[in-house]
Amino acid sequence: MRHLVVVRHGEIVGGGGWLSEKGRRQMEILAFCLQANDHVGIDRLVLTSPSAEAREGGGIMARELKCRAESSVKLGPDSAEDHYGVLEAVLTHDEVNSLIVVAHRELTERFPAFFVATYLNAPVLVALQRLEMEEGDALAIDIETATYTHLHRFVL
Repeated sequence: MRHLVVVRHGEIVGGGGWLSEKGRRQMEILAFCLQANDHVGIDRLVLTSPSAEAREGGGIMARELKCRAESSVKLGPDSAEDHYGVLEAVLTHDEVNSLIVVAHRELTERFPAFFVATYLNAPVLVALQRLEMEEGDALAIDIETATYTHLHRFVL
């Protein structure tokens, strides 16, 4: 795996469950930005939380990136504290060039620092430890260089 992209699903309707029109558009724009800025390679996979909003957002990303999407219970809402379970789900797909993980806020804000420290054995910058992911944000990690880019706050 060369790229790991962690995405917080787009804006949801009311109490949750499905993406709003803005949320669907956020996922489309984010997919375009990931491709345009070379944050995803040719061989890619979208891996989502089992929640409806993550599956819907992941489906949009997969359609726009022309790849397949899968769901993993290890990325569910209760996984925020189980970093090793999330890491296992991620590494199960180590054969793809780019893995795009679409999940909820808690996972998207906490897992990247754990991944960088544990898997890449690299120093974790304070900015990564205090990462805030808004709906539709992404963090693209280049595994070879242990660098990352935060794509956030798209204005629609």
